[in-house]
Amino acid sequence: MPAYFSLGNKNSDAVSDKYLQINNCGFCVDMDKTVVNRPQGRTDHQLIYIKKGQMDFDGQLLGEGFVYLYKPHEPQRYRVAGPSTTFYWIHFTGSLPEELLPRGGAVYWGPFPEFERFCKNFYLDHRLSAQPNIHYYEGLLICLMAQLTEARKPPKPHHRKLDAALLAMSENISLRLSNEALA
Repeated sequence: MPAYFSLGNKNSDAVSDKYLQINNCGFCVDMDKTVVNRPQGRTDHQLIYIKKGQMDFDGQLLGEGFVYLYKPHEPQRYRVAGPSTTFYWIHFTGSLPEELLPRGGAVYWGPFPEFERFCKNFYLDHRLSAQPNIHYYEGLLICLMAQLTEARKPPKPHHRKLDAALLAMSENISLRLSNEALA
C-alpha cells in the first residue's frame, strides 16, 4: 500500500503567475484507507485519475477510469472507497489551467495510460535525475489537459444525411460531382 510523492511528502501548495507550474504529483498503489479533508482546499489545481477501485468525492462515488479536478480553494473531501484502489494525482498552478479547465468535477475517461506514465516518469526523473527537464513535463501536462478539455465538450449532434454527403465528397473529391449527384 505505498504512496509515491515525486517531490517528497512536503507541502507543495503554491500559486504561480507562470503559464504553468507543476507543484507535485504522485500515485498510491493498492490503498485501502486514504482520507483527505481540506475544508479550505488548496491554492492550486489537483487532478486525480482512478486506475483501479473506487473513490468517494464528497459523496459522489466514482470508479475506474474517472478523472476528478479540484479547482483552487475548492473544499477537498475525498477518500478511498474500495479495497486495493490505485490512483494518480497531479498538483499544478498557473494561468493556463484556468483557460483550459474552467470547470472542476468528474469526467469519465476510461483507461488513461498517458496520465499514469506522466506520474510515474515524473516521479522517477525527480528521484533519479539531478535536473529533470521540467519543460518536457509541462508540455506533457498541457497535452493531458487538452485531452480532458475534449472529453468535457458536449457531443455534437449526428446528422446522418450530412455525414453521408461529407463522406461521399471526401471519397470522390477528384471527380467534381454536381450537387444533384451528391444529393
